[in-house]
Amino acid sequence: MARPAKKDVRERSCCASWTDIASGRSGYPPAAVEFEEALERLGFRPGEQDSARGARLYRLDPNRFLTYWLHLYDDGTALFTWEFAIVDYLATKGMQVGSAEALNLFMYPMEDERGSQDAAWLAGALDRAEERLRSLRFDAPE
Repeated sequence: MARPAKKDVRERSCCASWTDIASGRSGYPPAAVEFEEALERLGFRPGEQDSARGARLYRLDPNRFLTYWLHLYDDGTALFTWEFAIVDYLATKGMQVGSAEALNLFMYPMEDERGSQDAAWLAGALDRAEERLRSLRFDAPE
């Protein structure tokens, strides 16, 4: 029986870049893509509530441990960040952080990325975040 085509862009090969998805055509720059269309194409959806600083909040959950957050401001700027449920992830591997303190539940970047509400900027931020996460090697930390 043939499987239906997947529409969820978050399910992509490890080699596909977010830039390719945002542009809607592999191998070409996303210059002409409207930002709202890019959010939808990338799989972002509105967050549960807007941020305290008046930004519209969007989220993307590429897996059960990782959440990308995007804050869109009225002045046309955006803030991108992510969080990884490190305690939950390590528990699936039979490990824990410290004494499994509730304060150490998430791993996140020391600095968030700021840019314009532009599909190319957002796709680049996503690619950089995933590259950073892929670089983690607990067996070879140096």
